[in-house]
Amino acid sequence: MLSVRPRTIVQPDARHRFALDHVGDADRVRLDVYPDGGLARLRIYGELTPEALAGLADRWHNTAPTD
Repeated sequence: MLSVRPRTIVQPDARHRFALDHVGDADRVRLDVYPDGGLARLRIYGELTPEALAGLADRWHNTAPTD
């Protein structure tokens, strides 16, 4: 597992934005909150690779109800 951001102290009821240098392709994102508290929103921006897009489409079609 590659850590792209070290543990960072943040303040409650505030917006925090972290710009990261390009870290390469990622297939998973993990957010740890210490101590366990609240988190309103996490936004991750990026682009899907063609392989990831095809896998997402397959998973989407497999969840559709059958008639």
